[in-house]
Parts: sequence; C-alpha cells; structure tokens
Amino acid sequence: MQISTQGAEKPQSIESVISSTIDNLFNKAEGQGTQGTQLPTGTGAVDFQAQQQPKVDDFTQKRMDGANMASQLDLSEGAMKVMNRFTQGGQGEANILEKPTEANCQRPASDKRNADQIINDNPVLKNLGDQKDIKKDQLKERCGDWENEPDPQKRADAAYKAAKVLNYIDCTKDRDGDERDCAGDGNIEGITSDGDARHGTEAGMVKDFAEKGFDAICGDGERQLDQTTDSHVRKDGSNKDNFQWFVGEVGKVLSKIPILGTVWGPTLEGFGEGRSLGDSFAKAAEGYGKGMAKAIPAILQGPAGIARLGIREGIETAVTEGYKAATGKSDPPPFS
Repeated sequence: MQISTQGAEKPQSIESVISSTIDNLFNKAEGQGTQGTQLPTGTGAVDFQAQQQPKVDDFTQKRMDGANMASQLDLSEGAMKVMNRFTQGGQGEANILEKPTEANCQRPASDKRNADQIINDNPVLKNLGDQKDIKKDQLKERCGDWENEPDPQKRADAAYKAAKVLNYIDCTKDRDGDERDCAGDGNIEGITSDGDARHGTEAGMVKDFAEKGFDAICGDGERQLDQTTDSHVRKDGSNKDNFQWFVGEVGKVLSKIPILGTVWGPTLEGFGEGRSLGDSFAKAAEGYGKGMAKAIPAILQGPAGIARLGIREGIETAVTEGYKAATGKSDPPPFS
C-alpha cells in the first residue's frame, strides 16, 4: 500500500514513514538532532510534530507575550529591569504592562516565595515610607497586611498584591504619555516635606488607590500619570523645590512677553524642570539654545524680522491662553 502526497517527487510507503519516524525519535533522544524524511500531511497522514509540541501553561504564555510586548516599547532602563524580573525571572508582580485588577493581583499557586522574599525582591515595596498621604493603613485594607499578618500564606499574598500595584505605578509614563527616566527606580515620588502627596505624581496615585481602589489607577490613560495643574509637579511626576518652582514661574511669565521671552522664557523654565542643580543648568542651557535658535534669524533680518517675531509670539500667546481658558488643557496644538 502506498501513501502519496501531491507535488512530492516520490511516494513513501507506510513502512518507510514509520522507520523514518523511529529513527528521528532515537536521534532526538541521543541529542543528534533530526534531518529525517518530512512526514506527509493531508488525508490519512499523521501530524507527528503537532502531537509532540509541549503544552505551555497560561503563566508561561503570559511571560512570553510580555517579553514580546516589552521588546517593541521604548521602556526606560529602570522599567525594563522590573519587566525582566517577570519575563525572565517569573515574578508575576513585576509585570508592569498589565494594569492591576483584583483578579490579576492574586499570587499564583506556583509562586512559593514567602512575604519577606517578595518584599526584598521589590524595592518599591521595601522602601515604601510611612508619610501620612501614603495611607499605609488603607493600603493594607486593600491588599492585606504584608508586615504583620500572622498567617504566612496571607502575608505573602498581601506582599504580592501590594508589590504589583506599586511596581505598576512606579513604572508609569509621564502625564503626556512619554517614558520617564525615573520610572522603575524603586521610589514612590511626589511626597512633600509635610507628607502630602501631590496630584499627578506616583504618590498621588498611591493615595488615590488606597482611598478609591483599582479604578483610581491611571485614570487618565494606560500606564500614565494623571494630569495636574499643580505647578510644583514636573512633567515626570517629581516635585520641584520652592526655588526651582519660583525660577520656572518667572520663566513662564517672561515667555508671554514677545522678544524678551524668546530666549529667557525657555531658559528659566528649563532651569525649573531640572531634578538636581546640574540637571537644572543643563536644561537651562538647552532652553537657551532653543530660544537663541529662534531669535537669531529674526535679529539677522533687522527691525522687520524682530517685529514679525514679536507679532507672531503675541498671537501664539493669545491662542495658547484662549485655548487653556476654553478647554482647561495646558498644551494646545502647535501653532502654525
């Protein structure tokens, strides 16, 4: 009896197929690989390869999917390190691409770590402070008591749940949807010296979760800090000190004055956005360079060029302020 496959050069007998299959199986067992005869497919044929494919459990599949997604995103170095703990290390609470819910914050049965191990694996939980707006008692009501629960399993469950929420918040994008350099640094930012959590920061989102639950996480978008009108909060969600805030506010005022604000507006605003003194000077220099790049062509054109720049900036300011007043949004579309 012969089994034929359309398009094949030579038909194979059942005996040769069985013999070839047995040879391939022995070669695999001996670690020699296989280059045997390809099995026929179609009516009457057996798809041996499909039968031999190992089954992948749901958690492993989720890790594979997460690795694929992360490779296509421009995650910060810190956020990628956290994500790698999930995709490579199998720590489910480190899956920062999965928005926390009550269901997916349950510790998998395969996770045999105790609470102390989970806490030590997650700096963002280990380093969590006791400031008043962190709302630690309310967090424990949401997640369970990862510090004092007498039942070891319940304590581990609580640590896993809290770590998953905090990792997600720590690795959010900024309020405009851009990746943050400080994401995944293991520190919940946005607490003032008085222990208050500013809105639009990581601390503000932790407070909202403690008070309102999972629906409060990233209310303005996926993995993104909330919008805020608080001028003490930088775009990346960190707090400005009072001096930086003052310099930045002066820059904002100057930026509304035609010509004068062309250079000094972005210079002082850049200084106010710096996270350290060195970073402030670097951002100020960047703002100065952008301002000069805009001002020099107008200056070279003489009085007429300067006048045109002044008129244009005056119109831009009017449009910007009108847009903000009408919509409540701070970033209008680019003026053209």
